[in-house]
Amino acid sequence: MFHLNKKLLPILFFSVMISSCIFLQSAIAAGNIGKISDSSFYDSNTLYVVGEVINTGNVAVQNTNVKVIFYDSSNQKITSVEGHTDLNVIRPQAKSFFNIRMLESEGSLNVSTYTIWFNWTDTEAGKPPGLVILTKSNNTDSEGHLHVTGQIQNQGTVNSNNTEVSATFYNSSGTVVGTAWAFANPSNLAPNQIANFDIELIYTQQVAKVYSFGLTAESNTLAFSSTPLTSPSPSPTASASASSTPQTSSSPSPSPALTISPNPSATPQNTLSNSPSPNPSSTPEITPTSTSPQSSNFTPSPTAQTTNSPLESQSPNPISATSTDFLTTVIAVIATIVIILLAIAFIFYWTKKRKLPRKL
Repeated sequence: MFHLNKKLLPILFFSVMISSCIFLQSAIAAGNIGKISDSSFYDSNTLYVVGEVINTGNVAVQNTNVKVIFYDSSNQKITSVEGHTDLNVIRPQAKSFFNIRMLESEGSLNVSTYTIWFNWTDTEAGKPPGLVILTKSNNTDSEGHLHVTGQIQNQGTVNSNNTEVSATFYNSSGTVVGTAWAFANPSNLAPNQIANFDIELIYTQQVAKVYSFGLTAESNTLAFSSTPLTSPSPSPTASASASSTPQTSSSPSPSPALTISPNPSATPQNTLSNSPSPNPSSTPEITPTSTSPQSSNFTPSPTAQTTNSPLESQSPNPISATSTDFLTTVIAVIATIVIILLAIAFIFYWTKKRKLPRKL
């Protein structure tokens, strides 16, 4: 049995406690990606899987990988296709869409079901908010393409390079049915500078299903802010006729008024006042099978049962992801509790030993 200087025991105890608290705090800080909704559609025999995720963790995540595994009617794997979420850095409680494409040459016409998996990397640094949407409107051109136009301002303190604005389109149930993005014009913005944007949804069969949309933005240095950071001040503005996406030669239909959704989020949704009634696509949608978002090791979990209709919107609380960060947190909590209990037991043993009467 080793002997320890009794004067060092209190120091040892407090050192263990402080180390445990620091370890626990760093372990609990983690990002967590959860899927809100997804759907699929065909266009020219190419299969698209679109959806939206949210970071329910308390730190930002980056490089979120999306892996879709496709199966045929016999539940045999056809292939898997990987991509990334639209936003490179997803701040806590922020959302981002994903759009995965499967070509006919890859077997898109044989797909019956699919599963979706996610992995990501935590980044405590993240990106500071600074990009604010000032105005937004929508119209449908003569080709049936839906345009979302408006202005964005850099309200941050640094230059915003390669500034892009992204739109997620929802049906009346809140399920994602389309995605699109475009660079601001100009795309490089000095602090307080304002630029125009024009986002175009070109899939007419999906345009018919759109009921509302949400906007977000990102650049190399700044993240989106759903609320103004400063009062908009006069600054150089891009020409009103400039657009990152060319318009058709014909005159677009009048822009309907937008009504802000009563449930604001990190990417506020805007309702199309003249949203057309959903029409079935000429090519039937496949029956998607969705799974819970998973960790970087792609460990499977039970798949959700679906009907013969496309996925409806899920509950407002997104499915939580079981990630390696979450497992690390659990292990850290258990290890911290064990260390604290051992320290308490050791102190209790030492105290009891001191009180034992000494033999003459």
